[in-house]
Amino acid sequence: GSAGVVHKTLRDYAHVVRGLGQALDAVLAAPDLETQRALYREHRVRERFASLGIRWLLSRDTLLALLGIPRSQRQEMEQHPEGTAGYALDVIETAFTRTHLAENYFWRGVLEGEYSKTCCPEYMRPHNLARLRTGLLDRLRLQTASVTQYLSNEAHCISKFVLLDHMDWLGNHDPVALAEEWSAIFARARTPARAIFRSAGRQVRYLDTLPVRVRGRTVLLSSLLRYDRERAAALHATDRTCIYGSFYIADLQPQVSL
Repeated sequence: GSAGVVHKTLRDYAHVVRGLGQALDAVLAAPDLETQRALYREHRVRERFASLGIRWLLSRDTLLALLGIPRSQRQEMEQHPEGTAGYALDVIETAFTRTHLAENYFWRGVLEGEYSKTCCPEYMRPHNLARLRTGLLDRLRLQTASVTQYLSNEAHCISKFVLLDHMDWLGNHDPVALAEEWSAIFARARTPARAIFRSAGRQVRYLDTLPVRVRGRTVLLSSLLRYDRERAAALHATDRTCIYGSFYIADLQPQVSL
């Protein structure tokens, strides 16, 4: 809700105030990435959009909160040489110069406020929607709880953990809760098990010294994870949202330090 309002406001600003309507329409209609990249630079989209007022706005806690970005993630973004505003502008430039927007429903949703039949999430395409409605949805279990609460009440072991970016929220705000979460993950993890997650920061540091309880002992989390950095970097380069600083693939190895 609030993120949509921010997106619409920034979109209206670009079109009405900065006169970028025709330029953005041309970029969105580009038949290929090379043409799109050339149009982006020809129309000086970044320079014309990034006024002093916009740079100031993009550095405000209030705006970031409306976008669902907490202070802890802002602290990661502030590591950028130009602060949060520079981070945000780099995100826009990455989307416009490294992804083909005609096929990128994440950014077309932001720039146009809607999806199209040819550019939308896979689950919204007619044949996939039909599959969901005829049995696939029955395979999902929905539960509202923290990761720790869920794992504490889950009887089955789990081999795959998709943690998204929520650890950015806990890393500085509540590291004790984050340590409890990883202890619960190891208590329910199968062998082998893998976790994937992402961060606003270009390098996650708050996990390195996190104390985790495994099999009755407390050890550093960094000694229990083996990262596939090469594969993660390759996949991160294909991320069409372009808003995250890094992506991680970690194999859980509870036996390493025990």
